[in-house]
Amino acid sequence: MNNFSSAPLTPTEAGRTVVRAQHLTKRFQEGRLDVTVLRDLSLTVNAGETVAIVGASGSGKSTLLHILGGLDKPTSGEAALNGANWAGMGAAAQSQWRNKHLGFVYQFHHLLPEFSALDNVAMPLWIRRADAAQSNATAAAMLRKVGLGERLHHRPSELSGGERQRVAVARALVTQPSCVLADEPTGNLDRTSAQTVFQLMLDLAAEQHTALVVVTHDAALAQQCQRRYGLVGGVLSAA
Repeated sequence: MNNFSSAPLTPTEAGRTVVRAQHLTKRFQEGRLDVTVLRDLSLTVNAGETVAIVGASGSGKSTLLHILGGLDKPTSGEAALNGANWAGMGAAAQSQWRNKHLGFVYQFHHLLPEFSALDNVAMPLWIRRADAAQSNATAAAMLRKVGLGERLHHRPSELSGGERQRVAVARALVTQPSCVLADEPTGNLDRTSAQTVFQLMLDLAAEQHTALVVVTHDAALAQQCQRRYGLVGGVLSAA
């Protein structure tokens, strides 16, 4: 079972760049339609940092997150994770790099309905071909951390919305990734559940020294992150 350390970051770790985006531009062209959603955007996130990007619906927040996670390609510029440029990798290498270094949390939990909470959280470890018993023990420990130790064998349909999202958070963090990318992670929850889930994300990210990049339209949640940016007209600026 993994023992999660809460020791402070060393100076070397604290200064280590996890996410780097340089001069990103993203244009969508279809017929006469030509829309630029990101304009010469640069961003650096170091180990253990929490960063919020706030913007209205359609402002390009999700597009930016997808580029940072290697799920989409910029029209120009580059994005790198732990020093590796996504553009320099093939699809298989990108998938392996994501599984090793990234966690994702979305507005909708995207849990596999036929699997238990335990199975859903253990899935990223199984993909790594980790020992099954060890994977299950690590997943169970993470579910206990998010307050679901009594719900290990419940399927998503048997959990509340807040509980399902806590399972999604546990799944994102179970591999102790370098970074978690969260796309409106509480957008489908009521205010109380949203705050509970978001606080869990902040606490676990701090405990594991995981960088957290959150895109949201919720300014109150964004205020809880160490750094905040606004995304307006494709331009990123400090908030």
